Amino acid sequence: MLCLPILLWFLVTAIWEQREPERAPWPWQEGTRLEVTGTVDQIHTKEKNQTIILKNISISTNDVSDTDEDHFTNSMSANSADTISEIKIQMQHQETVQIGNRICVSGYCQYFTGAQNEGEFDAEQYYTLQKISFCLKKGIILKNNGTVDIIKETCRMLREHAKMVLEKLMEKEEAGVMEAVLLGEKSNLDPEIRSLYQKNGIIHVLAISGLHISMIGMSLFHFLRKRRLGFGSAAFISGILIWFYGMLTGFPVSAIRAVMMFFLFLGAQVLGRTYDIPIAMTVSGVSMLFFQPELLTQSGFLLSYSAVAGVAAASALPETRPSLEALKVSVVSWLMTAPIVAWFYYQLPIYGILLNLLVIPSMSVIVLMGILGLLTGIFSAAAGTFLLAPVHYLLQITFALCRQCGRIPGAQWVTGHPALWKIGIYYLILVLLFEFLIKIEKIDLIKTAFGIILGVGILGYRGSWDWTMTFLNVGQGDGICIQTEKGNIWMMDGGSSTRDRLAQYCLEPYLKYQGVRQVECWMISHFDQDHISGLMEILENYERGPAGKNVNGITVKQILIPDLTLEDEKEKRHMLELAAHCQIPVYQCAKGTELEQDGMYIRVLNPVVQKHYESPNAGSMTLLVSFQDFSALLTGDLEGSGEQQVAEALEENVDVLKVAHHGSRNSSSEDFLEKAGGASAVISCGAGNSYGHPHSELLDRLKRAGYKILRTDQDGMIRFKVKK
Repeated sequence: MLCLPILLWFLVTAIWEQREPERAPWPWQEGTRLEVTGTVDQIHTKEKNQTIILKNISISTNDVSDTDEDHFTNSMSANSADTISEIKIQMQHQETVQIGNRICVSGYCQYFTGAQNEGEFDAEQYYTLQKISFCLKKGIILKNNGTVDIIKETCRMLREHAKMVLEKLMEKEEAGVMEAVLLGEKSNLDPEIRSLYQKNGIIHVLAISGLHISMIGMSLFHFLRKRRLGFGSAAFISGILIWFYGMLTGFPVSAIRAVMMFFLFLGAQVLGRTYDIPIAMTVSGVSMLFFQPELLTQSGFLLSYSAVAGVAAASALPETRPSLEALKVSVVSWLMTAPIVAWFYYQLPIYGILLNLLVIPSMSVIVLMGILGLLTGIFSAAAGTFLLAPVHYLLQITFALCRQCGRIPGAQWVTGHPALWKIGIYYLILVLLFEFLIKIEKIDLIKTAFGIILGVGILGYRGSWDWTMTFLNVGQGDGICIQTEKGNIWMMDGGSSTRDRLAQYCLEPYLKYQGVRQVECWMISHFDQDHISGLMEILENYERGPAGKNVNGITVKQILIPDLTLEDEKEKRHMLELAAHCQIPVYQCAKGTELEQDGMYIRVLNPVVQKHYESPNAGSMTLLVSFQDFSALLTGDLEGSGEQQVAEALEENVDVLKVAHHGSRNSSSEDFLEKAGGASAVISCGAGNSYGHPHSELLDRLKRAGYKILRTDQDGMIRFKVKK
């Protein structure tokens, strides 16, 4: 029964993903100047940046570029604001504003984008779940009526003051953790610390959860009872204070769940009934879903409830020795949350079970001393620092444990994005295992281990692969991933001039989504940033572990570069230095080099050894990739004499042509296109790029040559598949 809500979610998700999106297009073009009137609901300030969330919206346009007809259309379309719940405003400058103010803001409309590649963060879905319709950039407040929501504004001011106290008394990274733990404020959380906690399976301790609420609320309730207050009075006072604490934290999903379950605990105390965790979990979950059913697809909601379900399931299982009870709870909680973690993050922390045994007990001390230190620090910095000293040492120990665990071989199991049928079978095996153990009234280690291995094995089963060639949407740049029928990965380029941290937000999530943590060979056409920035990012963060794997992400076994002498070899030297530091072998390739793996053949057509090219683009390493009856020509930024050389080397038409230089007018001449004779032409370019790629002349040449044109800026990720 405990797993029923989770199994139901996967059923709903399967239906959800099959449906066609029904979002109507917004009436305003991106970049249109809008005047938005709304009530300030949230204010977030970080360093010099200020973000405001508005509700109760009305919108009008004031774009000087509009024609009279456009103005009429826009004024009529403002009625569409009735369907808008909230809007995110990114202010041009920090301004004095309070929650409850009714303000008029001018800014430029920007829409949230969905995931352009598998594994990427879907900003559109994320903000839709929060009922935020779109963003207004460079916001300027035109009017403010001065009305204030006293309760919410008081909570915000208290939260901001508490943040100031913590930042004054603690180191920056420690203050960021405590702001997340005590205040639910994660904007100042150090990205490295967030990544450490996530990779090691303890990210849940950074959320306002049942641990915090139960510790604070139940301690307060029992304190009041010891002062001889009746059940009703103690429950009323502690309930009001916990509700206020929930408001102080902004009521994230985990806090709502914890507060509701705490209220059910208080109700049980007042009525003289037994508090039952599964019943409290079900009541709170159904209540939340009644008002916001889209929570069923949100990771925070599912992880919060699956973790509580794990604790409840562990308590229902037969008892073990007292010294092993904590291990039992940790293992069962890990098993309950594992499919959800794999579904959203594509990897599982193997040592998270043991790390939780060390970290969770320390959280009680961290929360308690953190609250005492914060309250004391308001009046005395010295006393506050003294009380926060245990927090400092415990956090530093936690940081060190996370870093060391990450270096142990096998710390991360990259599962990929599991299929729904695997998750369903996994939970079915788990339910049957739990029922069996409860029935025999003891923990049978052999049968338990068999059930766990069977379930986890099915969850991580990869099966067979189809051979695929995927052109990733990297913005203005190139990134091509080839997966062989045995699951080996070959990359061609991987860079962008319009997307920062491409490896972190695009390349690594995509590879992990496929269940991949190692690239057999990374091939580079040439050394422009829009072709290598992602690979350079991986190399700069590379840390070779004891097993020879990259403990910080994707492992690269070897790199292939063009055998070409350049006038400016700065980027080439930098890459070679990084590769040498990472102990990754680098090989130079030229025309005549041939490579083979798992039935895939790669022939290098350019550059020619010791040939002088008029530009690095002309010397781009060009590959003819073939598998069974499929062939593709990957050209980098090929042009000029290099293009002529490749045209002469081509012996037959190809199925797919990667159009050189993102669709520049200077590449892909008519003679070259005729010689390649591809059925499909793929152009990798960024939407609205400043270069005007792809140029209209090039598009005309492709159409005349009979190519089917595919573009990453319009079609997103493009994949060609050869089925077995």
